[in-house]
Amino acid sequence: MSDEVGARSIPEFCAAHGFSRASFYNHRQDMPRTIRVGARRLVTAEAERAWRRERERREAKASERKRRGGVVAEHRAT
Repeated sequence: MSDEVGARSIPEFCAAHGFSRASFYNHRQDMPRTIRVGARRLVTAEAERAWRRERERREAKASERKRRGGVVAEHRAT
């Protein structure tokens, strides 16, 4: 979070990351944890950072797996 807000509403979180609220709820298991404050659900800055780190970790792992697969395929061809 560039502005370091303590927490964002779900619509604010979605807007900041470029996806719809429907996507947030359809992929709830892959989204950051939320807290309930009164009738609202919020994504804390800490949960957002943890979510972002996990997404980056998964992407790096998938890229590494893809890279290794490509190297193996090139090795077999020669």
